[in-house]
Amino acid sequence: MLDPVLGWRYRANHRDSVNETNADAARSARRYSRRPRRGVLRVAAFGNSFVYCNEVKNQDAWPQVLEDSFPNVEVVNYGVGGYGLDQAYLRFLAEGSRLSPAIVIIGFAPDDLGRLVNVYRRFRSNHEIPLVKPRYLLDGRGQLALLPNPVRGQSDYVRYLNAPSAVSELGKYDQWYEPAIYQDPPYDYSATVRLLAATWIALRQRYLAADRLVRDGVFNRSSTAFRIQMALFRRFADAVRAAGARPLVVLFPDREAVAFARQSRKTVLRSVVEALRAEGIDYVDLTEAFVSAGVEARPESWFMSGGHYSPVANRLVAIWLGKRLWPKFAK
Repeated sequence: MLDPVLGWRYRANHRDSVNETNADAARSARRYSRRPRRGVLRVAAFGNSFVYCNEVKNQDAWPQVLEDSFPNVEVVNYGVGGYGLDQAYLRFLAEGSRLSPAIVIIGFAPDDLGRLVNVYRRFRSNHEIPLVKPRYLLDGRGQLALLPNPVRGQSDYVRYLNAPSAVSELGKYDQWYEPAIYQDPPYDYSATVRLLAATWIALRQRYLAADRLVRDGVFNRSSTAFRIQMALFRRFADAVRAAGARPLVVLFPDREAVAFARQSRKTVLRSVVEALRAEGIDYVDLTEAFVSAGVEARPESWFMSGGHYSPVANRLVAIWLGKRLWPKFAK
């Protein structure tokens, strides 16, 4: 459903053959009490589809598997597919303290970085659902400034349906907006122009742009997106501590990052790990769970067709977190 602040969210009390949400619009069949029972460690998890666990059923999602495997732990799953770190942080501000968690997770996967400099999802890819989101900018002092969601309801979307060319106005603050696509008439009438333009844009964004996301095989620490990301991590950590909980960044490697790590090659996440360590922000890199699975593991069984973790990988992540993470933070 549309959300005037966050852009979109999942409906509360929804149920279908794969998904179920409770009255708090968290992914669960149960309703959590406002405060956890004595002796129970409650965790709230915010983030993207790797937190929500797209492509698997509720019972196969890592938060549910962790709850089932470790009865003294509760994980409230506030993940939403397609979210950037900015939306996850804003949702925490609105809802994160409601159920009195002791630990608050914010998840980060490699695709998230580009979402921080995006307003209209289809500027990034025409395969995306045409939704609009808020984003943060950096002001002249390098401080975060929120650009609220410019499309707040159904009537705003109807306006773009009636006048599609008006969508270009959303490009002012979107790093992925390409005038060659949205303002060049030959693009609409020539397949050759579309092919050449798409090829050039992809090459420029990946290898030539000064503000590109990846440089030398890792996320570019000087890029606008990376600087916004680290500023949001700091804000998140401060806000969680102010609410009386412990912040934790959890890094979710994608298929490529897992493959590289198991070949002892660096992944794009290396610069994120180094930056979090330098900032003194607690983090967990789930890449370690996949690397420690050993040579007898079957990596081909870890990912679904859409790139998300399979039930096997969700269980691997849940058990790894349960054994190594929760006892440390429960002390």
